[in-house]
Amino acid sequence: MKLLEIIESLQVTRTLIHSIVYLFEQKYGIEIGYRDCKWKNTAHGLYCEEIERDLEVLEKKGLIRISSEGLIVSRRNGYSEKLSQDEAYSVLKEALRYYTMNISRGIDY
Repeated sequence: MKLLEIIESLQVTRTLIHSIVYLFEQKYGIEIGYRDCKWKNTAHGLYCEEIERDLEVLEKKGLIRISSEGLIVSRRNGYSEKLSQDEAYSVLKEALRYYTMNISRGIDY
């Protein structure tokens, strides 16, 4: 699974895509291409600079756009599923919980 595939199946914010990728890669072992990412815990959630760069490339290529609501939307499939606020919060909370647990165990990203 790759970054664009996630975006094509879910309408997510920048903050949420970072958390989803983190969980796929670090918790569930699903390879997306960010295994060696240097993860940071920011005020908005987890962050990986490589993901942000790839989002900018996808936007410049015209494959995605950012909606007025701040959602990342695929130009090929603009009607992907949108997570509810509760679902999005659950993903962010789970990613931060797993990240914090790993940092406390001495696993550094």
